Amino acid sequence: MKQTLILISLICFSTGNIMAQHTIEVKGKIKFIEPKMNKIEAIRHEGTQKIVVAETPVNKDGTYKLTINVDKPQSLSLSYPWWQSVNIWVEDENLEVDFHGRDTAKIVIKNPPYVYIRGGKNNEVMNWINFERYRNYQQMIELYRELYNSKIHEDEKEEIRVASAIGYSDQENYRAHMSYICEHYADRTSVITAINDLDEEKDAALIEKTLNTLEKSNSKVVANYRTTAKKKRDCELRM
Repeated sequence: MKQTLILISLICFSTGNIMAQHTIEVKGKIKFIEPKMNKIEAIRHEGTQKIVVAETPVNKDGTYKLTINVDKPQSLSLSYPWWQSVNIWVEDENLEVDFHGRDTAKIVIKNPPYVYIRGGKNNEVMNWINFERYRNYQQMIELYRELYNSKIHEDEKEEIRVASAIGYSDQENYRAHMSYICEHYADRTSVITAINDLDEEKDAALIEKTLNTLEKSNSKVVANYRTTAKKKRDCELRM
């Protein structure tokens, strides 16, 4: 009887491991191909370290198909090197992502257009987060351009004061949008991406509330977040 129970436990454990390890497929098309580095990469960032999780060449017609091994739900950067990238949520959704690719303008400015993800409910949240980041960046460009072209540019101290106020206002506006996402999409695992953009002290209550809601449907993701957050805090205390 004991041996039978051990055997059943081993089978369950093995099955659990097989189910935990799976793949998702990301496919799409590049409109303007970059011959010098014509590939798609899925990248995980750990501090300043960039880890390539998966990569694939782009076909001559601009199409690509990338297979990503998923060991845990997480946000990755899907990149068409040099030109565009977008943050995706990898868990159980196959995705379609098209890129504009190489800039074809006469004067090349590194300001690529917004990239939309076609996927499931977790990547709907990622689309929103990515769009907020994109608009946040565009707004900063416009505001600082106007600041530079204004008469205030002649007064260095006043320019620094106004620039600082603009930066703070923009940051607080973005944080407010991330708070909204956390309040209304706490049952989706990709909400972790929005939590990471909140202020750990100012938004402590909202972060905890969001994690408690998410824990009901995905305790492993929450446990992983808490462990990572603790390691980050411990590291900051040692510095």
